[in-house]
Amino acid sequence: MTHLLTLVRLMPVGFISRLAIALVEITLACALMSTSIIVGHQLQTWRAWYWDPQTTHPWAPTPTPDAVTRACPGADYDQLAFARPIGAQCVWFSPQDDGTHLVVAADATKTDLGVLARQRVTATVKVYSPTSWSDPVVVASGAMASTTSIVVFTWEQRHVVELLRVGGERVDIANDAGGWPRVSVMMPGGMRMYRWTGASFAQYP
Repeated sequence: MTHLLTLVRLMPVGFISRLAIALVEITLACALMSTSIIVGHQLQTWRAWYWDPQTTHPWAPTPTPDAVTRACPGADYDQLAFARPIGAQCVWFSPQDDGTHLVVAADATKTDLGVLARQRVTATVKVYSPTSWSDPVVVASGAMASTTSIVVFTWEQRHVVELLRVGGERVDIANDAGGWPRVSVMMPGGMRMYRWTGASFAQYP
């Protein structure tokens, strides 16, 4: 009889325990479903951004110039390196007597940013799309004797703005978290690194 009374007293405790476990399981299931829906939506948005042909990804190679680039005001012997699809805003390399010049067009204005490489030496261009900047940021590099020259520039209100010019024995370019180029230059005194601070490029340790 004593055991029977004890069993009767314990029955509500077991029921409450099972109910508590069931509530925890229901809460976890709801959280899992909500998380799956959110992650699925974010993944769909990311896939749309990633595969959008109009999006310039920072890690992507320089876009191939298309028919609109023929409006760029370069000469026949110039090498077209990059052209924005919105109009005649272009980058090309111009071989001249003193070396290969970096020339940039901003609509009707041409800007010669000077010698980037010695004569008959191929220069390169990489294009970045920082999240905090409305225009492409271009990094052009070329070989000058035993050094490598780097020029970083952008378009701002239809004008060409030079952001950084450095040179050294070896140059490495990487992406920072905001999509800006991060430049490392090996000089006789050691490695120097430059990054975008929000207003300009500055050297950092």
